[in-house]
Amino acid sequence: MFSKFKYIITTILILLFFLSCTSNKCISNKPIKYFTDRIYKKQVNEGNKKEIIQGLLCSLKDDSDQIREEAAYALGMIDLDEPELVVQALIEALSDNSKETRESAAESLGKIGSPAANIAVNALTNAISDHEYRVRKAATVSLGKIVPSKSNISHKNDRVVNVLINALSDQNESVRMAACVALHKVSSHQSDIAMKHLIKATKDKSKNVRKTAIIALSKINPKNRTEADLLIESFISVLHSRDVNRFAVESLVKIGQPSVNFLLKSLNDKSSKVQYLSIRALGKIGTPAADIAVNAIITSLNDNDEQVRYESAEALGKIGSPAANIAVKSLINALDDTSSIVRLEAAKALGKIGSPAADIAVPELMKTCNDQTESISNTSIITLGQIGSPAANKAIELLFNISDEKKKKKFNYISDCFSNIGLSAIQFLVVTLNDRKSKQNRLRAAKLLCNINSSSTKIAVKSLENAINDESEALRKLAFRALANIGSQGSDEAVEILIKYSNDKSIKYQKDAENALISTGFPKSIQYLKKVLNDTYKQSENNKIIELRTKIATSLGKIPSLISVEMLIQILNDEYSAFINSQFNHYKFELIQKLRKEAISSLAQIKSPESFKALANIMKKISKKRKYSEDIQRYLLVKVGDIDRDSAKSNKILDYLYRIYNSDSSEISCLEKKAAAYSLNKLGESITKNICY
Repeated sequence: MFSKFKYIITTILILLFFLSCTSNKCISNKPIKYFTDRIYKKQVNEGNKKEIIQGLLCSLKDDSDQIREEAAYALGMIDLDEPELVVQALIEALSDNSKETRESAAESLGKIGSPAANIAVNALTNAISDHEYRVRKAATVSLGKIVPSKSNISHKNDRVVNVLINALSDQNESVRMAACVALHKVSSHQSDIAMKHLIKATKDKSKNVRKTAIIALSKINPKNRTEADLLIESFISVLHSRDVNRFAVESLVKIGQPSVNFLLKSLNDKSSKVQYLSIRALGKIGTPAADIAVNAIITSLNDNDEQVRYESAEALGKIGSPAANIAVKSLINALDDTSSIVRLEAAKALGKIGSPAADIAVPELMKTCNDQTESISNTSIITLGQIGSPAANKAIELLFNISDEKKKKKFNYISDCFSNIGLSAIQFLVVTLNDRKSKQNRLRAAKLLCNINSSSTKIAVKSLENAINDESEALRKLAFRALANIGSQGSDEAVEILIKYSNDKSIKYQKDAENALISTGFPKSIQYLKKVLNDTYKQSENNKIIELRTKIATSLGKIPSLISVEMLIQILNDEYSAFINSQFNHYKFELIQKLRKEAISSLAQIKSPESFKALANIMKKISKKRKYSEDIQRYLLVKVGDIDRDSAKSNKILDYLYRIYNSDSSEISCLEKKAAAYSLNKLGESITKNICY
């Protein structure tokens, strides 16, 4: 009897022990690392999601602090279909003995967000009183993520706002920063209260808190003029502070017109820093709101402080014409400023004001074209181009004389200036080109004509043809290049001259004409390009031949025609054997890769039904079997993303992209699939799946 009773007691004790174990521990033969690894490696799918969540929920009850912390953190990284159980478990974890677990639970609730985590608001609000600052910070951040847009929990906002206001006085800097961010988010119906306390936070002893408070204030949309004025005053009050003044300026600019009168008053501040930052803000606010500040900014151009003068010149340029027209004389005077940065900004401002107001500045700008500071000289040249003809005509000869091919940047600026001045500048260059007294000037004129982009360059064609017969080889080469430049701008006459000389039996003409003609990309040259391309396949394969084909491929992209498409397809098809043979010659291999890329790029650039069809045919082939190197196929897959969606769809390019993206073939690499996904997204498809796992 006793033994039977003993057996019953033992059985009950075992059952109780078992129940105790199951209530406190996770019965699983898989460790926490099994679940977290799959999350971190993004291997969570519909098949294993439930198992992973259950495993993590069990791990929240483990005896190990570290395991509970990892489980709480990992639960925030899963896209939950039914989050109720997880949220409830995380709420319970906010009372865990481990501070790390409480912190991770608070963070994960913020990641889960609304509406699932709405029921956690009270628990998170309580957690802001936690004795551990990291838990307080995590709870504060999460409240900022959960509360803002929740109309169904707006009745809880008052308490949340009060708790966050208290958190602004927390002893820990990071908690106060988090409170600033969260407060502006959760106080939409109490913006005046939030604003009042955030303004106080701009005086915090920590520069990081001050900065965060200013940023938070900048995101508050004032409901009325009173609130706007409060914000403006708070931003202006911190302009002297190096830590936050940049954000204050941005905020004043964002508010716009209401800031102008306050900024005008601050121009009289004792601090030069406040003055120039106020001017900077006025310049960024711009016209028409800041028009009333022009006279005050003109006065500041004479300030003793260099930075104030610099900001004044820049602001006047940003306000521009017509409001800043009255500043032209003051800006002309600023061209003689002792400070190079003030002279630079004055020149820029005159260019932005432009003609006719800035016409009177041309003589002074001609002087600063020779400024020892290169940036000022270059800016003056740009400004003369912006003023343009007729006012800038008087500067043509000066600009020509200071053009120096060795100083490429300045030479290009002068070319652009002549392009803007137009006919008068081209006429001067034609006269110079015909003047045989100075070989150097003729070379310089031809060189400028190679760079100028203006319809007026057509008047130079005859003079350039004459220059082809000059005894100077350098001038002949420049004449061909200049004709190519003019031909690319639409001159039939220039192209006809190039074709004529490309058929000339004289080697000294033929090669230069051929190179020039290939670079034009003009429709009239298409038959010639076809002839040259066919001739290259009759010659022995070498690097120069491949480089010539590459130039032709580039030029064909500028000529939208069926012949261009056929030639580009020919280039892509005929390079296969050369590609195979080149793999033992690295340089040649790279040249062929470049050629193929140019051909693909040109097909995409032409954007005709024929070019789309050609790209689609290539896509069809590579979706079945590798046709080109991985690098080229990847380049193609990215390039087709530049096509418009309708053309990509009608030509089945979308279908082929999906076929490559979903391919199981070992010949399609992960990077090629990524390239296909990139183009699919660019074409308006929504591709989010990570295909490399």
